[in-house]
Amino acid sequence: MHFSMKVNYGGNFIRNPILKYAGGDKTLLLDIDEDKWSFFELVGILKDDVNCTSDFKLWWTGVHDVDLKELALDSDAIELANFALSNNTEVLVYVEKINDGRVIVSKGDVVALDDTDKGVGVEFVVSESNY
Repeated sequence: MHFSMKVNYGGNFIRNPILKYAGGDKTLLLDIDEDKWSFFELVGILKDDVNCTSDFKLWWTGVHDVDLKELALDSDAIELANFALSNNTEVLVYVEKINDGRVIVSKGDVVALDDTDKGVGVEFVVSESNY
């Protein structure tokens, strides 16, 4: 069986007064085969076809649902597919950029580095001994 999803990317979440995804673009992914579906399949599509190259977190919800669910594991991807198929509806996926590629270092802070060629982030803790 197949399902569809609308991916929102390039924007960000704002709260005014309710949580809303503002800005960015949308793309529609049609006829996704549930037998080939996985979290890593989605990440590959986002990086290769949608051009999401920085570090990101993923969230999903049903079209008429209000609760965002994190999409971080294969089990989350299966839950998304099951929801779409059992409700015969399109699901919404939101890409939340978590690193803009800049490195700001201050003592004791956790810093994320962005390898924009691969879209892979590395996190480390800067201590006083690093100076």
